[in-house]
Amino acid sequence: MSRFCEAVAEITGLNAEDCQPGLQALSPTDRQRVICQDARLLDGSLCLDRALAQSDPQAARWDYGIGLRKGRHTLAIWMEVHPARSGSDVQSMLAKVHWLKTRLGESPRLQSMTQGPFRWIASGKVKIPRTGSWARQLNKNGISHPQETLRLS
Repeated sequence: MSRFCEAVAEITGLNAEDCQPGLQALSPTDRQRVICQDARLLDGSLCLDRALAQSDPQAARWDYGIGLRKGRHTLAIWMEVHPARSGSDVQSMLAKVHWLKTRLGESPRLQSMTQGPFRWIASGKVKIPRTGSWARQLNKNGISHPQETLRLS
């Protein structure tokens, strides 16, 4: 079992079986948004949204976690696919990252593996400016400016 998947199992409501090889936990559409030159570096993936839908149905759940091997270490990359059109989308992202950080607090190992920032992948065109109050709120909370793809290496 991968290091990432072992750490995932420390979060309440999750177990190692929620973790899938490579990017298999991502929907086919969302998998297309991730570019990884060497798939052997992938240490598993997790769809938090699906895995915790029944136990935490009202929460602003984060979408995905991806384990990535870097030398002797494994990093946890957190990816949310969400529209990036307006301030209400920024507010949604802030709620989602707050929820994620709370859940990560349940697993010191997973928390230590987390490689920031939390990645916002736009599900459509990006209309959030790179400067201004929205950008400052994202930065303050460790969320990347929305982008169209996630590049892993």
